[in-house]
Amino acid sequence: MIKPVFVVVVVVVVVVVVVVVDDDDDNVFVLFGVVCIGMYYMNGIGVKQDHVKGAEYFTLAAEQGYAPAQLQLGQ
Repeated sequence: MIKPVFVVVVVVVVVVVVVVVDDDDDNVFVLFGVVCIGMYYMNGIGVKQDHVKGAEYFTLAAEQGYAPAQLQLGQ
């Protein structure tokens, strides 16, 4: 008798986001996403842990004035 085998496949998609800021509130959601990607890299969630890449994503959002990113960088 053949026993069923269950295989779980996890696909990690890393999206590079280019942020263009105008005076629209929707950019807050984009910047939040950029910070989340930075957190994934900092903590190795779904990606190889890389503090440099994490800091790059934080910097990208912080340069746009996003306070949570600035907090992560200690600015």
